[in-house]
Amino acid sequence: MHGVEAMRDRVGNTSRQASTLRLGTTVSEAIGGQDQNDFYRFVLTGANQLTVNLKRASNPVAIELAQDRNGNGQIERTEILRRSRSSGATASLHLPNLEAGTFFLRVSTRSTGETGYRLSAIAQPLMGSTASQTTDTLNSTSPTFVERVVSLTNAFRQQFGLQPLTLNSKLNTAAQTHSQNMAVQDFFSHTGADGSQPWDRMTRAGYRWSRAAENIAAGQQTPEAVVDAWMNSPGHRANILNANFREIGVGYYELTNDTGNVNYGRYWTQNFGTAV
Repeated sequence: MHGVEAMRDRVGNTSRQASTLRLGTTVSEAIGGQDQNDFYRFVLTGANQLTVNLKRASNPVAIELAQDRNGNGQIERTEILRRSRSSGATASLHLPNLEAGTFFLRVSTRSTGETGYRLSAIAQPLMGSTASQTTDTLNSTSPTFVERVVSLTNAFRQQFGLQPLTLNSKLNTAAQTHSQNMAVQDFFSHTGADGSQPWDRMTRAGYRWSRAAENIAAGQQTPEAVVDAWMNSPGHRANILNANFREIGVGYYELTNDTGNVNYGRYWTQNFGTAV
């Protein structure tokens, strides 16, 4: 005997009913049939780089980003910033420079059949932007975890007479994006789902490197645990104690309902670099 599970629609079907989207988390929902639109709302208080990923849609699905510039709570045609239709089971949006404001994400389909999907979005403040994100955005533990990983890494370096590493926002962007992608795109590897290598992602984030390396880890619940794990692994330890590196970036992403084939729940990335 086989059971059938019905998916509940917990997301607003119009912009006025839009559900709050917490950036840095993953939403599991369904769409199709009479429910052909899911609307999400979030707020940015400063300039950010935004990445949106949708995966595991069995039927064609589109995602659309709009900014409520006139503040009327509705999406006007002139307010639509970007659209993407799913290719296979995935769709994505990437906006490298998004100003502060109120934004809507619309997930839509014309399919008569129901399809489940997983939606995630992450915002990274641009260099020089000091405004913090609102409670609708990035998981508040991540910045603290990033700073702690850097502190612990530098403590080990100083024990061995090495210069401390400086936190670099572009390396941070590359590391955070990779941690999120590993979680949301269901893999654990230095090679991205798009075939990218660590130095490719650093270059993409705008970092001009002469030397580059990456550490990744998964499952550790604290900065202390992940840095200890790296220090107890010869290859990762060598990166941390490499005297030729000058800068560091750290990414941490927690996927609460990690039900994929790779399901560590917490994903860490350390990027090391020396600029040209």
